Amino acid sequence: MAHVATSQLVKEGFFTGSSNLPLPCCNSTIKHPECFPIIAANGTCLTYSRSLPTPRENCILGSREQGNMVSGYLDASHIYGSTQELVQKMRSFQDGQLNLRTLSASHGGLPQADDDPDCKKRSPTSQPCLLAGSSRINFLPSNAVMYTIWMRQHNFVASKLKQVNPTWTDEKLFQEARRIVIAQIQHITYAEFVPVIVGKENLKRQALDLQVNGYDSRYDMNVDGSTLNVFAAAVGQFFLTLLPDKITVTDSFGNSRREEPLGRVFNDPSFIYQRNRVDAVLRFLTRSPIMKPGLHMTPELKNVFRRGGLAEAPLPGSLLGPTLSCLFAKQMERTKRGDRFWYENFFYPSAFSTAQLEQIRKTTLARIVCDNADDLRFVQHNVFSLPDDYVTPELGHYTRIATPAGSLACFVVNDTGLTDGERLPVGLDVSTLQQLLPDVEIESIIGNFTPFLGHDPLPKEQCLPQPLPCDHTSKYREFCGLRTAQSFDDLRPTMDDSAIEALKTVYEHVDDIDLFPGIMSERPVKGALVGPTLACIIGEQMQRLKKCDRFYYENNDPAVRFTPDQLAEIRKTTFAKVICDNSQFARKIQPNVFLMADELTNAPMSCSELPDTDLFEWVDRDYCLVDHRVINMGKTKRITPCVTCTCTREGPECHSITIEHCDRLFDDYLVSDIEKDPVCVIQCARAVKERRRTNVSRN
Repeated sequence: MAHVATSQLVKEGFFTGSSNLPLPCCNSTIKHPECFPIIAANGTCLTYSRSLPTPRENCILGSREQGNMVSGYLDASHIYGSTQELVQKMRSFQDGQLNLRTLSASHGGLPQADDDPDCKKRSPTSQPCLLAGSSRINFLPSNAVMYTIWMRQHNFVASKLKQVNPTWTDEKLFQEARRIVIAQIQHITYAEFVPVIVGKENLKRQALDLQVNGYDSRYDMNVDGSTLNVFAAAVGQFFLTLLPDKITVTDSFGNSRREEPLGRVFNDPSFIYQRNRVDAVLRFLTRSPIMKPGLHMTPELKNVFRRGGLAEAPLPGSLLGPTLSCLFAKQMERTKRGDRFWYENFFYPSAFSTAQLEQIRKTTLARIVCDNADDLRFVQHNVFSLPDDYVTPELGHYTRIATPAGSLACFVVNDTGLTDGERLPVGLDVSTLQQLLPDVEIESIIGNFTPFLGHDPLPKEQCLPQPLPCDHTSKYREFCGLRTAQSFDDLRPTMDDSAIEALKTVYEHVDDIDLFPGIMSERPVKGALVGPTLACIIGEQMQRLKKCDRFYYENNDPAVRFTPDQLAEIRKTTFAKVICDNSQFARKIQPNVFLMADELTNAPMSCSELPDTDLFEWVDRDYCLVDHRVINMGKTKRITPCVTCTCTREGPECHSITIEHCDRLFDDYLVSDIEKDPVCVIQCARAVKERRRTNVSRN
């Protein structure tokens, strides 16, 4: 279940859509151009307005673009906020800490949005909603828990920085802790989460792979870093099919104590306010299997969430079908490549040192969970995987598997105002709809499209991103390099027969298949949760997030990069360690929490066994240590007969010396020291041999 919480958190990290305009579209006296009310046959008016628009790139005319309420990069703006005002609310202004409520001796709870009058209206229990950089924090308990973990992680990092740099100001501590947390989120996303979604084979193909050491030089300032519309409006919703119908609350021994229907906890923070609920939800997320992605949706979700396709079969080892995997990978690549402050970048002055980077690379979510838990001693190394006694190619033991043919009905709106006698078994064409809804100009709204799939109205403009081609599944298949489908039979290489038959009952022609049903009908590619089209689109988005982000943690921009040592530390980060450091429940956790735990490849292990991120690499000092020798900042010292080092803000920079007169070298240094220096041996090989021969003859 860690996939569900993380997929929503990652998506909110670079896209949060704007709410529809609060227009009284069902008021007959008001005709606003943004209104598109739907009048059913029984006279019921369904209010519907378009999403808030935003100017296109370079303010040129063209198709309408929806607005993004966060920055568009994987920069934790959904945690810290995208405005100065919200960031100020989140801070305590003491030792760089975020303003968390006191819950226990070692951990805090999320702040309250006390000044939001609408928040209490949304909560059935009138409990104050929780505050974060995104309002989606109150959407589900899993969202709130993930925000809690990462806010605690910020305070955990800030406190460690305070220990190694006691003279740092609150502002310095806050900004550097924030920078490290952003880098850790980026690292976990690309090192643990994305491989599970799109499969490892797609990582190199779509430039989603991380550097083992050193920096990533693939940043491209000319690539558009904005979130793809297709990802924001369609692909990002694939996680809905992974949700179960209940949240199971268990005690510290794993015994079930309570089951809460998912429909009862939407926008109700009271669930999290209850004692020990953060740890209970963490146990649920790390130990419960996800639902198999596809054309199913639990009854608890069916009438709450936006309906749509989600018909692709997951790729082997993935949560997504091929199309969603495609979109997701593309988005994550954009997040990394386009971020100048990406934690592995080497742009000065924000780059981590080599040692710091090495420490960050040790970070795991399991380690973070261990470090922030009160009674957690054991945790599986991968907290994204469930503890499991068997090794299977699938990423969990699914409690039910719904066949596409039997599940497609859950995406059709039941409450359309039409009687059973008026409902057509295959679909509604324009002429029939016009007869049923005489007061609505059907053709002007939906065009001559037949048959009509009854899902919640989603503006077509939100599904037409650039540079991806617009329209239906077939267009995205072409973009992703798949065979052009001329008929339903052409889908068989990527879809099961049952999925194709289900699509035939709804669509008259293969070109009519909407994106959601198409991508969720594909079989998962090897080692992924999603099929080839979805993997392609996700990969495109994730590639842009890397490629277009000047602050992406691996980027090598000297102005913003981590030092090599800092980058090495960030690469230690795992989600399992993050959970360990910031919760109380886990004593053991699987190393990869995105995978089910097993006794072979992902066996639960003690939190103390997970690698720590050594923040000593962030010590702010005015000197460098090289081979136990002190070099003051800005100074250069000869540390061997043929090597000098200069102390810089990024650490020591050492260079070989060109030796023009080897004989003079022996006047200043011992022969033994010269022989230990390979630079000297290479440049003065003849002189070294002669000196050895002379010493032998003397002896």
